[in-house]
Amino acid sequence: MRNFRIHISILVLILSIGTANAQFVNKGKIITISDGSVVTIKADASNEGAIRNAGTVYLSGDWTNLNSYLSQNGKFVLNGTSVQTIDHNESTFYILELDGGGRKVFTSGAAVINELILISGIAEIAATKTFLLREDATVTGGSDNSYIEGQMFF
Repeated sequence: MRNFRIHISILVLILSIGTANAQFVNKGKIITISDGSVVTIKADASNEGAIRNAGTVYLSGDWTNLNSYLSQNGKFVLNGTSVQTIDHNESTFYILELDGGGRKVFTSGAAVINELILISGIAEIAATKTFLLREDATVTGGSDNSYIEGQMFF
């Protein structure tokens, strides 16, 4: 009878691990993404520390920036295929790319310093927030399948 219980417990543990969703959570640390480095996050991500991005970040889940994101000369790619919720804490992106076809719902304002790349996906800006393209920023791409929906200023 004892062996039977152990096998059931292991089976339950394996099933629990198999269905868990992974997340990236920065709990107060400084993370530096160097020039030429690529970070791919295929889950939700939360930043409670500081991220310095001079490389490229690919994110297919939701993004919550609760502290400091320093864009330096880095690229941030939102490539989720379904709805992504983006709370960027009114911070800036150096290069922001929309890809993957899903809606990117910005619950906070955001700004792009250098380039906005619209490949596939719609950025939906919350009604009380704004999306800002800095004076020297460029926009690449854009179509009926990839655009900004909401208040955008240049």
